[in-house]
Amino acid sequence: MVKPTQGLGRQMSQDEIDWDFILAHFPLQAESLSTLEERMGYQFKNIHLMYEACTHASAHVAYPWNRVQERERRHFEKLECLGDAVTDLIVTDLLWRTNLIGSEGALSRIRASLVNEASLAKIAVEIALEQCLMMSFGEDKSGGRQRASLQADALEALIGAVYLDGGFDPAYRLVRKIYAERILDAAQAGEQKQLDPKTKLQEWAQAELKVTPAYELLEATGPDHKRSFKVAVKLKDKVVAVGCGSTKKSASEKAARKALHITFDPKGCVIHTEKEA
Repeated sequence: MVKPTQGLGRQMSQDEIDWDFILAHFPLQAESLSTLEERMGYQFKNIHLMYEACTHASAHVAYPWNRVQERERRHFEKLECLGDAVTDLIVTDLLWRTNLIGSEGALSRIRASLVNEASLAKIAVEIALEQCLMMSFGEDKSGGRQRASLQADALEALIGAVYLDGGFDPAYRLVRKIYAERILDAAQAGEQKQLDPKTKLQEWAQAELKVTPAYELLEATGPDHKRSFKVAVKLKDKVVAVGCGSTKKSASEKAARKALHITFDPKGCVIHTEKEA
């Protein structure tokens, strides 16, 4: 069985935690952990941080309580909290540096799509992190190892561990490595493809006029199987555009699209109306 803490000449933490004893209860995970650094492209100075990042809270039921005191029990929840903040910062920086995103709203939206649970879990699987996770038999049997939320938390914990172990630069390099293609793809998609007319209008109105567009149903006609709706969009309580559609949503979007082709003064008054392309 692989014993990763022995013979590596690494700096160990000051905690009197017998990780060899703990790893002995998880031989398959210990084997995968021995190559995790290679998959990450980072070598820990304090290898215990990597073990902690790969330990689920339930793992502590797998070995005797009297051998691992409560104060010595380590799992990834605290590291996950730190890693969440570090990942958000680095992904935001990487997006900013692409110079392909035009607004704060688009930046926030694209970042959120990159650091959400599904994206993090997918990256975790790509580096086979789920194979390294130490957890109780019950948690594993119930599907914990394949649970997206658990995989995502573990990846953030691992990034947090790298940050604590080596500082910001190694953490930045790791996040850049695992996110490189995703960052570029998301940025190149651009906000135009990702925004519907109502969202575009709202971001513009909030930034330029300091107001949020309001929509009002003016009319609903026709039989149930063939309804027609007319919706007005208002800025500062003034109707600026009207749209019609077979649903309230489509009518609202048409009204918003028309409003996007109108030039307003700072008070929200119409100056010029362009024809839609």
